[in-house]
Amino acid sequence: MDDFELQRVFNQITATSSPLEALNIYEQHFDLLKDWRIIYASNNDHGPFKLQNKVVNGAAGICSIFRGQSLWVIDANMAGKEGVVPYIAGTGIYFDSNAASFIYSLGYKEKFGPELRKQLGRIQSLGIDYRNINPYLYLFENRKHFDSRPENIEYGRKTFAVMTALSQIAGPLDESWREMYKKYFLEQCEESIAPLFESFLSQHKNGDFNSLDHQFALTELLLIETKILDIATNDNNEHKLEKLIQFMDEKLQVMMLREIAVCADILFNGNNSQLTKKLRKVNCRHPDSLGIIHGCAWDLFMFRVMDWFSNTSNKFGADFYISNLVSCDKDVLDVAELTKLKAIALHNNSHEHVIFPDNSPEKILFSILGENKREFLISLFNYDSRQKRIGWTQKKNNKEIYADKNKIIRALLKEKREELASLIRQ
Repeated sequence: MDDFELQRVFNQITATSSPLEALNIYEQHFDLLKDWRIIYASNNDHGPFKLQNKVVNGAAGICSIFRGQSLWVIDANMAGKEGVVPYIAGTGIYFDSNAASFIYSLGYKEKFGPELRKQLGRIQSLGIDYRNINPYLYLFENRKHFDSRPENIEYGRKTFAVMTALSQIAGPLDESWREMYKKYFLEQCEESIAPLFESFLSQHKNGDFNSLDHQFALTELLLIETKILDIATNDNNEHKLEKLIQFMDEKLQVMMLREIAVCADILFNGNNSQLTKKLRKVNCRHPDSLGIIHGCAWDLFMFRVMDWFSNTSNKFGADFYISNLVSCDKDVLDVAELTKLKAIALHNNSHEHVIFPDNSPEKILFSILGENKREFLISLFNYDSRQKRIGWTQKKNNKEIYADKNKIIRALLKEKREELASLIRQ
C-alpha cells in the first residue's frame, strides 16, 4: 500500500463540503480505499447517526469527538449502492475524572453540600442515557496515579461501582438516590464490577497499556517543549512555532496536528481555551508547573483515547463506536471545541485509524507562519518526510523497535522535565 497516496486521497475526502462529494471521491479511488471506513461529520442532522454535543451554562457538557449534528458512513459496502445500507454503531458515554468525582461523592461521601448538588444538577440536565456509560476512559485517567498513590486504586474501584448504578436507580441525583444506592445497590454493584476491575488492574500491572502511555508521553513532551520555547527564548512567536514543529518532526518523529492549535495559542498568547490560560501559569517559580503540564496533557490526550475507541474492528458486534465525554471541567470542554474532527478513517482489519481535525492544522500553520515559510511547511508533509517519521512502524521487528523508541522518548521526557524545572527556578 502506498501510504503517501492514501493520505493524499484521505485529504481530498475531508476537503469536501458534503458526504455525497466524499462518497464520489471514495468511489473514484475504490481499490485504494476499500479496506477503510470513513466516518464523516455533517453540520445538519440528516445523517443516520446523531451526535451529542451539548454544554450547559459553559460549565458542564457532553461532547463527541466530531463537530456537527450527525454522522455518515462511507465504505466499500456503501460505494456503488443505492438504497439503505445497514450499519451498527456502538455508543459509549465516558466520564472524565472531574465529572466522575461528583458521582463518587454522590455514592460514598456523607456530606451533600450546595456545590455537589449544583454539579449533579448540571450533569442530570445533559439528558444522559446512563445505560451507555462506559467506565474505561475514567479508569485510564485514574490509573495515572495507581503506582504513586495506591489509595487511588480503591477510589477508582468505588467510582466504577457507583457509575454502574446510574442506569439502575431512577430519579434525581440527590439524597434519596444516595440512600437507595447505599441500602440496596452498593454491595451488588461492587461485586458485579470486581472481575472487570481486577482484569483492568492486571492489565495495568502487566504493561498492556504501554502503547497508550507512549502516546501520552509524546503529548506531555510537546507541551513541555512549548513552554520551554515560550520562557527561554526571545525569538518572535513565528520562529518559536517553527522550532516546535522541527522538534516534533526530528525528536518525536510524529506530526501531532490535533495539538497544534493549542500550542499555537500558548505561543501567541491567544485566548481560545481555558487550558491555554492555565498553562500561562507555568512560569518563574510556580510551585507545581510540571503538575499543571501533566494535567493539561491528559486533557488533550483524552480525545486521542476516544479516537482509538472509535475502531471496534467488529470485535463487539458493531461497525464502529461513537464516544461521548461528560465533563464539568471548562478546560476539557474548551479542548473538545478546539480539536473536534470533521472525519475519522477506520481500518477494517486492524485498530488503525487516521483523524482529520475540522480546524485544518495545515491551514492554521500556513496562516500563522505566512507565505515565506510555505516551502518549509510543504517539505514537512512530502513523501520523504512522512516516511522518515513512520518508516520504523512498517518494519517486521516492529515490537523491538517500538521498545527502543519508547526508551528514547522516556529519556527525552525526563531531560525536558528537568530543563523546564531549571528554567522555572531561575
